[in-house]
Amino acid sequence: MATMKRIFHITVLLALSQVTFLRSQSSATDSILQHWLKTQSVYDGHPVFNTFYFWTSFPDLDSSLAQNQLLRKSLSSDYYEEKLHDNLIGVVDDNEPISLHLLGAERQRVRAVWSCYWANINYDTAFPRKQQLVQVILMDSSLIVSFFPDRKKNERWKIHDLKGNLLTMDQAMQRKRHIAVVFLSGNDKVVNKGPRRTVFTTHYRSFFLCNENMIKSWHHAVPGLQAQVQNDLNYLVLLNAWFEMPDHCAMQGPKGKNCCATWGRLVKQSVSEYYFSVQRSAGYLEDGANQTTTTKMLNALVERWKLQMMPCERFPGSKK
Repeated sequence: MATMKRIFHITVLLALSQVTFLRSQSSATDSILQHWLKTQSVYDGHPVFNTFYFWTSFPDLDSSLAQNQLLRKSLSSDYYEEKLHDNLIGVVDDNEPISLHLLGAERQRVRAVWSCYWANINYDTAFPRKQQLVQVILMDSSLIVSFFPDRKKNERWKIHDLKGNLLTMDQAMQRKRHIAVVFLSGNDKVVNKGPRRTVFTTHYRSFFLCNENMIKSWHHAVPGLQAQVQNDLNYLVLLNAWFEMPDHCAMQGPKGKNCCATWGRLVKQSVSEYYFSVQRSAGYLEDGANQTTTTKMLNALVERWKLQMMPCERFPGSKK
């Protein structure tokens, strides 16, 4: 642990010296941050990734190892898992094969995950026991199902393979055993029932692992993953300094409008726009792109980086 702390302190000092140098080269700093953020940005029309992450507690991780089962029963207390189930139930009367398949017994074990492990760490602080980071890598033949419950029926579903190819519904159902992930993007109404009744809109997105057989491998606290976190800390320190500069902060806008606008644009964006495109939710009580947000994020990530226990990895795909 002492060695890990020394490594971290050296890393931060190097990152801070890099920040000092790059502050005098604003365009270079922008380019570095844009490149880093772009690879993690999630676009609703093309949410294709082969690697995902989730934070969990040590008892839950230990249970997964004991059971040799990473995915858990649905209908947990997780906000995103509840939204997936509720929205699937909401369209079940349409008798769509894809929704019936996802509600079937084979897909009742799920995990809410995200493609960027640091993006929503602020919203996990209400769950201090969720300090252990797990990385999941999919099989190459995996399919990702996008589900947009607020859209018209004929625009509700899209299916991609990991090369980014768009499949027809018939093609997807012929390969339904390859469906590995559901991407859910929708809206939620939050009602404040105080003296003045107020309705807030929250926009939320999440990925859900739903097929243990399509997991190639998963990893926790192994050297490669720890090195990745250490590397990302350098970029987050740089991003934190970037937000300190004049005119570099950005607000999500009314009902998260500015943030949500980045979710559908697969084009070159500014650093703050790329930051928004990485986010999992927008709107009601969400943080903007500013130094206050990244400082909280850095502090939480630094603390969790030191608390990773019991390195382990499993390769369920090798048994297939």
